[in-house]
Amino acid sequence: LASLRDLREICGAESYDFVVAHRYKAIYLACLLDRQFAFRQLLGIAHEHKLLNRLSRRLFIGIFGKKMVLAGVSKSVASDLEVELMKVKAANPVIVLPNIIDRNDFQILSKLEARQRLGLHPDDFIVGSIGRLVKKKNFSLLLQAFATSSQELGRLVIIGEGPEQEMLESLKSELGLDNKLTLLGYVSDAANLVSAFDVFVLSSGEAEAFGIVLLEAMQAKVPVISTNAPGPAEVVADAGLVFENGSVEDLANKLIYIKTCSVDDREVLGRLGAERVAAVYSTQHLTNALIEKFDIKVL
Repeated sequence: LASLRDLREICGAESYDFVVAHRYKAIYLACLLDRQFAFRQLLGIAHEHKLLNRLSRRLFIGIFGKKMVLAGVSKSVASDLEVELMKVKAANPVIVLPNIIDRNDFQILSKLEARQRLGLHPDDFIVGSIGRLVKKKNFSLLLQAFATSSQELGRLVIIGEGPEQEMLESLKSELGLDNKLTLLGYVSDAANLVSAFDVFVLSSGEAEAFGIVLLEAMQAKVPVISTNAPGPAEVVADAGLVFENGSVEDLANKLIYIKTCSVDDREVLGRLGAERVAAVYSTQHLTNALIEKFDIKVL
């Protein structure tokens, strides 16, 4: 109620034509405010699957959010929205509007600088990942693939904190990775330190709707290996490697390939990733998409 009151004051003081709401709470508030202020256009963005998996949410959008265009950050999220809307015969348009990365190249540290910041050896081959230590990220799969590989893979480094920290510490010992795995915990500017890695791995399962950390690694020209879950696989496309979701063996094989291929081949993969980010996930790309799909002008 406090948020709604504050937003009413803001909307009453200014005239807004185009309102963008991220995630359900903001979508809910935007629809309520629209009844009073009659915005010209509404855009609601879903960043995860199952945004409308509750009947109450679907009915609310169908009744109070009829003018709202809904966007998924990936095709799989957009498809999920369409399925849920059909259940209540809601006619809201659904589009795909991916996340973008708004970061200048100069913000990314060099490999040497990043390794110095993280306390990593300059000559090690480093397999890295970044993310909250939660079940959704499936870091246990990454540990198992790294540990069971038929070839030496160097060092595994994970940046992040979360409720699965204790479990991963225990698994680290069970798998004999005490001298090969570094759990660095929370690092404030981790995205700019991804250049410390020789390869970046996203091991999340089907619940991962996008994977913005993939963009951060790709922009830094770090080769990426991703699960083939729909959202992340869409991000990587042909600019990286994908493994069968949930397969320890397939991930281990992809890690072996990256470790044993030539430096030139890794650099090619890195360039492909950076080129894809610039072409599809830039601020300009988002601006063009909004201009194309909505009645707005950029001044």
